[in-house]
Amino acid sequence: MPYVTERWLGGMMTNFQTIRRNIKRLKDLERMKEDGTFEKLTKKEASGLQREIDKLENILGGIKDITRLPGAVFVVDSKKEK
Repeated sequence: MPYVTERWLGGMMTNFQTIRRNIKRLKDLERMKEDGTFEKLTKKEASGLQREIDKLENILGGIKDITRLPGAVFVVDSKKEK
């Protein structure tokens, strides 16, 4: 089940094409890391790409397997639900 625990991105539901493009970028970067492309890059370039992976994973990690907009959304306020 897809989930979001960090910041809700503006347009996550209304501008899904952009979110899908960011998810594709995250998957491409992860694939590059797995197949050894990072070893061919300079330390600075690899560090920058790793930082981008970390940022995208933090924001989109829970929804990276989503292929279309969900039919329903449940919103829970974790601060109020303590």
